[in-house]
Amino acid sequence: MPTDVKGSAGTVLVVDDDPQERSDLSEIIASLGYAVETAVDGEDALAKIDARPVAAILTDLMMPRMDGFQLLRALLERGELTPAIVLTGFNDISNAVSIVHELRAFWFLSLIHI
Repeated sequence: MPTDVKGSAGTVLVVDDDPQERSDLSEIIASLGYAVETAVDGEDALAKIDARPVAAILTDLMMPRMDGFQLLRALLERGELTPAIVLTGFNDISNAVSIVHELRAFWFLSLIHI
């Protein structure tokens, strides 16, 4: 996806319940030239996607109300083909395989905070 794309075609939805993580990720993505929309959990993300399609989703796994697993399942059930990248602080290869293959995530990144 080129960095000069504007509007909904170039919007990345950042889904994370941690305000600092959401803000940091949003700043990084915006610095690459993309529009950024944010959501605090999966339910919020689905509402945002219904209101305005996005080009990509960057989501945390562990969140209240609707977590990243449930979000990806809901998107799959809806036939939503938006690429999703999953970020998590939990380093579990079985989760990564499940998410990438079964829930059709584009990528899985495990973030370890030191």
